[in-house]
Amino acid sequence: MAKLYTGELSHRAANSALQIHGGYGFMEESAISRLYRDQKILEIGEGTNEVQRMVIARHLGLFLSHRAGTKITSRTNAATAAAMIERSR
Repeated sequence: MAKLYTGELSHRAANSALQIHGGYGFMEESAISRLYRDQKILEIGEGTNEVQRMVIARHLGLFLSHRAGTKITSRTNAATAAAMIERSR
C-alpha cells in the first residue's frame, strides 16, 4: 500500500510543481523536470499502479484469480481495493 500511495503522491506533487512553473518546468536545466522524470520511475518501477491495486486487492481477498474456472480480472475489484485504501486513511 505504501508503494501505491507514494507513487500517487509523488505524481500529484510533481504535476502541481510543473503546473506552477509552466514551461520552465519542462526545461532540462530545471529541477522540476528531473523530479517529474524521477517520479515516473517511482510510479512504474515497482509495477504500475493498476498492478499494485490488484496485488492489494488479492491480499485483502477482493481479487479472485480463478473461481469456477473463470478468470476475474476486472477493474471493479481493483477499484474496490483502492476505495478501501482511501477510507482507511
